[in-house]
Amino acid sequence: MAVYNERPYLKGAVRSILEQTLADFEFIIVNDGSTDGTKEVLDQFADRDERIRCVHQENRGLIASLNRGLDMARGKYIARMDADDISYERRFEHQVRFLDQNPSVGVLGTQTDIIDDKGQIVDSWDLPTDPNQVAWFLLFGNCFCHPSVMMRSSLIEELGGYSGWARDAEDYELWSRAFLESRLSNLSDTLLKYRTPKIDGRKERKNQYNTERATVCNLHEKIFEEESDRKAAVFIMTMKEYGVKEAVKRCSLENPKRALRYIKKVYYIYSKKIKNSFVENEARKNFVLLQDLIKGIRINGKRKASFKEKLKSRIEPPWWEVFPWLYYYYKEKVKQKN
Repeated sequence: MAVYNERPYLKGAVRSILEQTLADFEFIIVNDGSTDGTKEVLDQFADRDERIRCVHQENRGLIASLNRGLDMARGKYIARMDADDISYERRFEHQVRFLDQNPSVGVLGTQTDIIDDKGQIVDSWDLPTDPNQVAWFLLFGNCFCHPSVMMRSSLIEELGGYSGWARDAEDYELWSRAFLESRLSNLSDTLLKYRTPKIDGRKERKNQYNTERATVCNLHEKIFEEESDRKAAVFIMTMKEYGVKEAVKRCSLENPKRALRYIKKVYYIYSKKIKNSFVENEARKNFVLLQDLIKGIRINGKRKASFKEKLKSRIEPPWWEVFPWLYYYYKEKVKQKN
């Protein structure tokens, strides 16, 4: 856990870790030059609980602090935590059990409740769970709540930790590299209360977008090689994460059909080479949705895709997925009506 001037929420965050039902762990806390009395609060906790290993340093930034914590870690697994969030008491227990039982998974997140500055739950995040789902969603954006994640230390050591250049989206950049070496998953259990907003400044939002854009380009070039299309990949990522209007505004993509051709190509390769199940319904559902959004785009704005265009999206190759997907799709429609 890296801390910088989070004293109002710090005690709750620390207690939520110390009160975990799985109690055998070391709690590494890097105080990144806080000036609000954080040092005194942490020292009091450290004096009372020998599991805490706390270091105080001059302000070096989040990424440097996280990497220092990784260097100090001695355990088989490494769990992330933010100093203004709350972990549910069975978080470590559930995550360790899953990782012990699933050695192919190297990064494991959880579902997340969203809380305001008073600690009240105001929303929740429904994140993909199956590694095949996660693989698809990671191609065009983040699908993990960073402070909910537990990772295999051997994998993170192999990857070299967080990249120093990946400002304000260092987690997504790390997951994009882990994706090439391991399987990634989220538990279906809600095990973290995540306080928002984390990024609230114009500069930070710009840094986040630039890092996400570079990460998507790097990931697609590594996976799809000469088949990759940087402009189309960034356009789809921006549309998925920020909306159609922002994609049209930020990305210099002259013809949306280029993005449509690219996402079809990406999904086809994903179906043949990345996922290892016959049909991944949630991934295909998202693929269909993105097609509908792209088909509804006009250069000067947005329109809805026509019925014919939507129908074509739903019967898009690979052909072996079409009938299982249509069965799933209409079954969901019937369930919603009832």
